[in-house]
Amino acid sequence: MSTGREFSTPATFEVRDLTVQLANDEPLCQSLSFALQAGDCLAILGRNGAGKTTLLHQLSGITPTQRGSVWVNAHNLHQQTPRQQAQWRGLLPQQVSGGMSEGLDCSVLEAALTGRHPFINRWQQENEADYQLGHAALTEVGLQGLESRRVNTLSGGERQRLNLATLFVQNAPIMLLDEPLAHLDLHHQIAVLESLQRRAQQGHIVIMVLHDPALACRYCSHTLLLYGNDEISNVGIGNAEFGPISLVDAARLSQLYGHPIQEIRSATNARVFIPD
Repeated sequence: MSTGREFSTPATFEVRDLTVQLANDEPLCQSLSFALQAGDCLAILGRNGAGKTTLLHQLSGITPTQRGSVWVNAHNLHQQTPRQQAQWRGLLPQQVSGGMSEGLDCSVLEAALTGRHPFINRWQQENEADYQLGHAALTEVGLQGLESRRVNTLSGGERQRLNLATLFVQNAPIMLLDEPLAHLDLHHQIAVLESLQRRAQQGHIVIMVLHDPALACRYCSHTLLLYGNDEISNVGIGNAEFGPISLVDAARLSQLYGHPIQEIRSATNARVFIPD
């Protein structure tokens, strides 16, 4: 649903010669370049400490780049104001505690409607279309009927679903998510992935950090493998590899996670990866 307060979906999201480094100047990712089109869904895979969250923050524009740039429809994202950035992209950060809803002393519906703030002028209030978007998003994540509940009474899984609803209310053309399945049971994990896949099919660009390669293969069109800088890194590949989701295979995953991986097929021919 469009309220007339957001940009149209962008045609491209492009990363040019991006290098991501830690504070000690250790490079996590060097000279990374790739492009996504409207409708693409990218899964970022890698071990703990490989730089997935650091990379996602630079892709979102909230942290500066040491080298390289991120472009949205020929606009350098890091040269936009925070408000402009928030109109182009929505970010679901890693939920260490309460995530996006942490510290909010308000109702569930009020928290979800904060997703509309980038599109509302300082003295404006949410309109009826915004409220409809808020109710629809809460229903989509299974929080219908909890609109009046206080945020601080929600469980961890409910807060994560509220964070997702807030992202859906924002309805930015680019959605970046750091471990969106955290604290969710299997039913809600699949429901969230189906919602994100549906948004990609509607023309959004979705970029998310995942831990399950099988789910990445099922719901994403592309992958970015972050190998890190240690003894298992493939010198020929470098520390990052971008490509179609078919790039994910047992050999690469064994190298990526530093443990032997086998690929099997389910009864429906879905790809499943298990430790050897």
